[in-house]
Amino acid sequence: MPVVLETFFYCLDRYAEDIAKVQKQYASEPFKFLEPSLVLQYREGVDMLREAGIDMGYDEDLRYSTLCKQ
Repeated sequence: MPVVLETFFYCLDRYAEDIAKVQKQYASEPFKFLEPSLVLQYREGVDMLREAGIDMGYDEDLRYSTLCKQ
């Protein structure tokens, strides 16, 4: 399992009560992720975004939080 996923699961478990409090106070969706997680090279991700109609170059920032939900 990649280190990022291990860290994510650790935080979900370790801070479950805190996460629940924040989600209760601020209306938000539960965390979502794929398992197993998709691992892409940067260029592959940009190619996928281009195929989806998003105009961007290989030297641009992915704006990850905005684009991932699309």
